[in-house]
Amino acid sequence: MLYRSFWIGLSRVQFAHPLDNPTVHSAWLDGTPVDYGRYDGLPIPNRDVRPWAYGSPSSLNATTSGEIEGCTQMFLNDNDPQWNDISCYSLLGGVICKRNCSANCPNEDNSTTTTSSTTTAVGLTTQTTEETTTEVQYDEATTEDIETSTPNSCGNNSNICGADGWKWKCFKNGKCYSYHKYSVKGSYWKALAKCRKHHASVCSIETEEENDHVCKHYCGCKGKDVWIDMHRMVTEDGTNIVCLDGDDNKCYTETDKDSKNPWANGCPANASNMDDGKYGKKNCCVISKGKWKDVGCTRPISKVLCKKECVKP
Repeated sequence: MLYRSFWIGLSRVQFAHPLDNPTVHSAWLDGTPVDYGRYDGLPIPNRDVRPWAYGSPSSLNATTSGEIEGCTQMFLNDNDPQWNDISCYSLLGGVICKRNCSANCPNEDNSTTTTSSTTTAVGLTTQTTEETTTEVQYDEATTEDIETSTPNSCGNNSNICGADGWKWKCFKNGKCYSYHKYSVKGSYWKALAKCRKHHASVCSIETEEENDHVCKHYCGCKGKDVWIDMHRMVTEDGTNIVCLDGDDNKCYTETDKDSKNPWANGCPANASNMDDGKYGKKNCCVISKGKWKDVGCTRPISKVLCKKECVKP
């Protein structure tokens, strides 16, 4: 675990069909054009020039974990900040955030930098072609009030949370959920981008009760794969493999003898297992028929369950 290194928002991206267009690009997650540190057009770049550390960006595969080095870390080398491309599933010490400055933004002398606990990147590793993707919502939830006898921060009626047309539904934990299907299948990273567009994350599931709620009211009971947010992470030396939800909560993976196991038969697979030989290691997760399956993060799936804090419209 690299406590003195931090995530920055530069990612390796490639077209959805690399055999047709093998070009590799670099992109900032906020859409800022890449000029400083750019390495477009090189499938296996090795610049050896600032801001990159010696030998970086390197190959497509991390030397220890075997994962594509699709994200970027910044670290200090003798007080010299340098970049290194690294697996997006690595554990680092924190993240450097950036946002537009408001009228209340402090000046540079008063600004401070804070870091979070160990975290993984959520950078894109694939991108679709230029064609427009049509977004379609299939609302499979029931129309009944949800948990009407249990108070929560959003009230007790369904569809009360959110004014963005996504028909957010609340649970008693004060979180709201929305299930979506898209006309063009995509990777986990595409699902994450869709949820973040509405200030949400891909759904984490923290308890058996929440898992049952998700299955009953939204998706997961009809045999269709739907992205959820649990994923594997690896340390730099590849010896420690753990799981974490995108909201930094502990995964719901351990159950007592009287509880139901959330995993489908044979899942989760060994961390080194590949998904059909073409979707990478099984580092991401879907729910189907109320059970979880670990799959490759680039597997094309057209459904996602998003989750966010409830704010009344």
